[in-house]
Amino acid sequence: MQASWLSWGLENMMKQDKSWQVLLYQYSQRLLQFVLNSQLNTLPSPDNLRRWSANKDAFCGLCTQKHATLCHILAGCPWVLRISLPIGEDRYTWRHNNVLLAIARAVEERIIEANAKAKPKEIKQLAPLQSAFVRAGQALDSKKKVTKKHAPHLLQAANDWKCDFDLPEFRSPGSSYVFPHVVALTTLKIDGYIIFETARICIVLELTCPMEENLVKQHSFKQRKYEELASEAAQNGWRFEKLIVEVGARGFVPFYVRKALARLDIKAKALTNKLVLLAQKCSYVIWINRFNKEFQTWWL
Repeated sequence: MQASWLSWGLENMMKQDKSWQVLLYQYSQRLLQFVLNSQLNTLPSPDNLRRWSANKDAFCGLCTQKHATLCHILAGCPWVLRISLPIGEDRYTWRHNNVLLAIARAVEERIIEANAKAKPKEIKQLAPLQSAFVRAGQALDSKKKVTKKHAPHLLQAANDWKCDFDLPEFRSPGSSYVFPHVVALTTLKIDGYIIFETARICIVLELTCPMEENLVKQHSFKQRKYEELASEAAQNGWRFEKLIVEVGARGFVPFYVRKALARLDIKAKALTNKLVLLAQKCSYVIWINRFNKEFQTWWL
């Protein structure tokens, strides 16, 4: 059980920045203890307390389910999933939105830089945007590797990009987030999009913060979820690209997330390290509030 984190991908775990400088200045002692114990599944969750014979009747502090697991507490408690808070944001959505805001700020900054450049004489042909998702244990095809030097950046195609995200910081009071109807009519809740109307190019960004055990399942689900939307956009004459990103609740970020961010010419390593820390901090807050039904959200 304590080695289950190996299934997330040993190579990717080794690439995480856990230098002494990071551990000393970005992690408090309690946060670091939580991160290590959550990855090794040695936190005093109800199922572990029962396993250790410390409390055979331990239950979830919110839904009262007996022998609840860490996955239940951090991402699957039905009480959290069905509750409707006055601000409309439960603690899982709060973690998701904190991570999404970091991505949105990076994308917004990059678009401002791209739009400040001289207008290209002609619209560059974009290479297909692929997630390059590889299951655990599956080897990468060396022939399909793209060197960093020649990797194309999507935002190089033009200098008239616009973006919007399903976050209150990106709109004026009273206005609501709406996916562009000119691309496709949809009721799907899309986290964000980047659009270039002249060339009819639309890139959607979708973030999920599941438990690491569910990364493959969530990625496949999101890919299928937007197939119909992509088809409708193509019928309307739009180039539609999907940027599917997952950040694990315990801070694990799959390798393909860096590749996807790099396609937008974002400094993927720095942003990825920030996403790791944000997810871990949010999950730690969720953990210490596992008995608190009056939890209030805020921006980290």
